[in-house]
Amino acid sequence: ESIGNLSSLKFLFLSHNQFSILPESIGNLSSLETLYLHSNQLFILPDTICNLSDCYIYVNDNQLCPPYPDCLTEGDIGYQDTSECEDEPLCEDGYIELWGECYTITFTTYLDLSEMGLSGEIPSEIGDLTNLSNLDLGGNQLSGEIPSEISNLNNLTVLDFGGNQLSGEIPSEICNLTNLTELELGGNQLSGEIPSCIGNLTNLTFLHLEYNQLSGEIPSEIDQLINVEELNLINNYLTGEIPSEIGTLTNLTYLYLSNNQLIGEIPLEIGNLINLEGLDLSINQLSGEIPSCIGDLTNLTFIHLEYNQLSGEIPSEIGNLTNLMGLFLGVN
Repeated sequence: ESIGNLSSLKFLFLSHNQFSILPESIGNLSSLETLYLHSNQLFILPDTICNLSDCYIYVNDNQLCPPYPDCLTEGDIGYQDTSECEDEPLCEDGYIELWGECYTITFTTYLDLSEMGLSGEIPSEIGDLTNLSNLDLGGNQLSGEIPSEISNLNNLTVLDFGGNQLSGEIPSEICNLTNLTELELGGNQLSGEIPSCIGNLTNLTFLHLEYNQLSGEIPSEIDQLINVEELNLINNYLTGEIPSEIGTLTNLTYLYLSNNQLIGEIPLEIGNLINLEGLDLSINQLSGEIPSCIGDLTNLTFIHLEYNQLSGEIPSEIGNLTNLMGLFLGVN
């Protein structure tokens, strides 16, 4: 610090040494005209260096990290080894960075980044946006697992991660999002079983898990989704029987279970789904007869039962379906 006492000093050459820091008192050298600090190991400059307003300062070839003092030009700074520098935060306090943009934690309630060409993993920081009600990242090239921090977004009503390349299991944390009305995870590479806690999402109206690699049985807890209108599980590796509990979902308008490995008979409880407009159970291993109660579903516009192992006669009650436009029973 005593170097600051050299008030008559005009020239100071400290280059080609191993200095890592300068004393604050260097700013007291009011007569200094030339200061050479290049080729050291400096990683920070004191703010007082800007007191040397009439001095030529040269700090090339050190380890200084931005931001640099305003009083130094790009030429003064020259080359710096910044390999040890931490990246300067893009966003201010109260914001988080997602894919190069800043979003306010407090006021971001709607985030639609669908079909924006996003890639890489979903950042865990997305869980900081606790006021989100709508999150749509569909139609990108996102990969990796769904972050568990998603459970923090308990104000979400719409969650759309469809049409990406997400892998791993559906995290059980997603079952904490009890305000969800729409859950779209279709068109990914998700594997494992459908978590039984999915029944916690009692406000769901749309559940789309189609075109994944999900396995295991359809959980019986699905009977708790009493508000669901569309249930789409097409093109997975689901096994076992269609649970009879599906008959409690009386608000269903579309039931899509095609192209799985489901076995057993079509449950009689399917006759309770009086609002059903579309039924697709094709390309499974279903057996037994077509239940006559299917004739009670008078809102049906199409039925796909092809590519199964169904037997017996076509029930006469199917003649009650006056709104039916497509009936597919081939290859049984």
